[in-house]
Amino acid sequence: MNFWTKMQGVDARIIYIFMVVAIAIPLVKPIGLPMSIMPTTLQVFEFIEKLPSGSKVYISFDYGPGQGPELNPMSTAVLNHFFKKGFKVYAMASITEGPMVAQSMLAPFETQGKVYGKDFINLGFFAGGEAGLAALCQDIRKVISRDFKGTPLDQIEMMKDVNKITDFALGVTVNSGPGGYGTPEVWVRQVPIVYNTPFVLALNAVMTPSSLPFLQAKQITGLLGGLRAAAEYELCLKQPGMGAALMDAQSAAHVVMIGFIILGNIAYFSLRPKRRSGGV
Repeated sequence: MNFWTKMQGVDARIIYIFMVVAIAIPLVKPIGLPMSIMPTTLQVFEFIEKLPSGSKVYISFDYGPGQGPELNPMSTAVLNHFFKKGFKVYAMASITEGPMVAQSMLAPFETQGKVYGKDFINLGFFAGGEAGLAALCQDIRKVISRDFKGTPLDQIEMMKDVNKITDFALGVTVNSGPGGYGTPEVWVRQVPIVYNTPFVLALNAVMTPSSLPFLQAKQITGLLGGLRAAAEYELCLKQPGMGAALMDAQSAAHVVMIGFIILGNIAYFSLRPKRRSGGV
């Protein structure tokens, strides 16, 4: 039995082993495959880069743990940029799982020397959906009286002179879309349209096309879409992380899959004359 005959009858488990190895290697040690940076990602990066050190920015974690594999790398990349620039970061969430996601995303920065209440704060969950967001934009303390840890806002150093949405230089929602209270459309209607303040949508990939009109109409400052945008943002920061690793793993899996498809087709066509003659 020659090589091509063996390829036609290869055990599926062999293919699975190749796939596992191809995916695992980049996750352990990212390859850093070259990647072009989309203009939409670069637009967000350049806007944040131009903000002065000490700017107040807020990020709303409007997704749950189930969407973490796609959206966590994006959250981490944006937070890395915020803290690298020396911003004051205010986390919040319009869905009940969001504050816990925020805690898990912010915790690593405490080990890097960032101080809760001075460099960042988790304001927790705000109820009411669109009505709640509208009220929060006008007066934060009417909607949120204590932070995630239960401390009254007036006792927190970072909350001095922070009363409404226009007190921030930029807002971001990392959003999983339908099913949440603060969907992308809700944020766009209540923040950049009403108050004309800079705002970025960071969404999972499937939602990105439907949100492009907001960017084209210049209603939002920028749009980040999916895992690729997270990897691109890491490249902008020159800090390859989980986004780049996952993109490398995805690319490696595609290479293995395409390789087996090519080998399978070569085997089929090389053995076809033998089939016609009855040799196989």
